[in-house]
Amino acid sequence: MRYFSLLIIGFIVGLSGAMLPGPMLIYTISKVLQGRMVNGVKIVFGHMLVEVVTIVLILLGLKETIGSRIIPTILAIIGGLTLIMVGLYIIFKATHMKLPRDTKVNFSSSLITGGIFFTAFNPTFPTWWVSIGAPLVSKALLSGLIGVIILVVGHWLADLAWFGSVSFAVCKGRPLLNDKIYQIILRILGGVLVVFGIYFIITVNI
Repeated sequence: MRYFSLLIIGFIVGLSGAMLPGPMLIYTISKVLQGRMVNGVKIVFGHMLVEVVTIVLILLGLKETIGSRIIPTILAIIGGLTLIMVGLYIIFKATHMKLPRDTKVNFSSSLITGGIFFTAFNPTFPTWWVSIGAPLVSKALLSGLIGVIILVVGHWLADLAWFGSVSFAVCKGRPLLNDKIYQIILRILGGVLVVFGIYFIITVNI
């Protein structure tokens, strides 16, 4: 029962974090539009890799380092500038982008890399893990390493459930799109990324 509770807690808390709008959601939508629903799963896998490293650091007692002011500042500046550049690239290149007609599944490491980037350089990520994730991991550790594993599994199930649902919805709506609508959506997504990038930079606490 104790382990089941940790699984449920991990899922509910993980879902509350996953459902927050952010760069990774925008990235997932754009990549599913450009390919297939499985693209969303690959992106989540990259997200999970970053979380594995974060959890290991927490277990090693580096919570204070992760939560120091300098880390979020560096992430905000680098991540913000990159988001602006990516957003502008999408906006200006949208005219030349067309819906892919080839729906073959190709395993692309770039999607995993994208999941890693849009997780690691999201300024809200270290904040969430220091304020919410670390205390949960510490509590789960009272039940041993297996308790931490179960908590994390619940968290990852939430990520897969949310981003899988988003990917499914986007993929099902994709046949209704034509190239013109697709390009408009890309410009909107690019604009949102630019806004996120600007927001991350102007809210830096130096």
